[in-house]
Amino acid sequence: MSVLSRLATTALLALVPVLGAAEPGTPISPTELAARIEAGAAPPVLDVRTPGEFLAGHIPGAINIPLQELEQRIGEIAALRDGELVVHCERGPRAEYADRILRARGFADPRPLTGHMRAWRASGRPVTPAGCTRC
Repeated sequence: MSVLSRLATTALLALVPVLGAAEPGTPISPTELAARIEAGAAPPVLDVRTPGEFLAGHIPGAINIPLQELEQRIGEIAALRDGELVVHCERGPRAEYADRILRARGFADPRPLTGHMRAWRASGRPVTPAGCTRC
């Protein structure tokens, strides 16, 4: 590789953080996710909490597949396999398990939400109203 090619590659790689790309599996903060939702550039969000938890309030646009149903319902999100997918639960353990399932099923970039739903709410980020399933 020529010096010029190496410099160009280095320059492009330096832009990755600026452009919003991240290493696969890198956590995404509530601040970053909220900004991307607001900009219309959010990755899909998979909420693995129970239906009751989801109905009590969720991140706008999130898809709810409870962890205990993920293996059976994985086909519902198969089209998301090659891209970034934010995964969260209330505090983290279910999302960590879901991450393992998704990676084993070939999902390229599941990303945990830092602090999960608890941190999302605590930071004052928007929550879809209780009972709204299509919001």
